[in-house]
Order: sequence, then structure tokens, then C-alpha cells
Amino acid sequence: MGAEENKLKRQVTELCGRLFIPATRHQSGQLRVGARTIYMGDAGWPDIIGVLPDGRFLGIETKTPAGKVEPAQIERLAELNDSNAVLILSDSFDEIERELNALVVGTRAAQA
Repeated sequence: MGAEENKLKRQVTELCGRLFIPATRHQSGQLRVGARTIYMGDAGWPDIIGVLPDGRFLGIETKTPAGKVEPAQIERLAELNDSNAVLILSDSFDEIERELNALVVGTRAAQA
């Protein structure tokens, strides 16, 4: 993961805060310590996880334009989709912002 994807994740996490969506970055990966490999987090979870105002789970997977979705991510996203989670997969902050704004406006209107 490069600086571009990290920047996108930071922007999206900050956007969630501005929209009052509780969200956090899900850190995963592995770390080599001598001969040991330490695994952090479960593979396949979206980069950013949160809860929409209506209580649904929100998962946002960010990619760079050259990034690809890994097999573990495909499996996890399918599992979450089957559980009625709201999922966004994008390499564009503007697209994610549009989708989140529409979701927040839609769920708040439905709750009124």
C-alpha cells in the first residue's frame, strides 16, 4: 500500500467523522520479527468499517487505480453483502463522498 492509498483512507475516515458516521480504519497485514511472522487483523475486511445512522454496517474498500481486490477481500465482501451491509469499493474520494452523502441523507430522511 502506497502513500496515495493511505491518503485516500485518511480522507475517507475524516469524511465519516464530518458526517457523524462512527468509523475506523481496519488495520491488517503482517509483520516480520526475526524468524516470526505476526499477523495483524483478519484478512479481507474492508479498509474502513463503521455504522450508518440507521444501524447498518458500513464497509469501505479503497484502492488506487492500479490496485486489485484480493481473493480474501472478494470472499469477505460477499459475506458482508449477504448480511445486508453497505459496501463501497472505490479508488475515488469524490465517488465515496457522493455515496456516503446519499446514504446519510437517505437514512436520516427515512428516520424522520
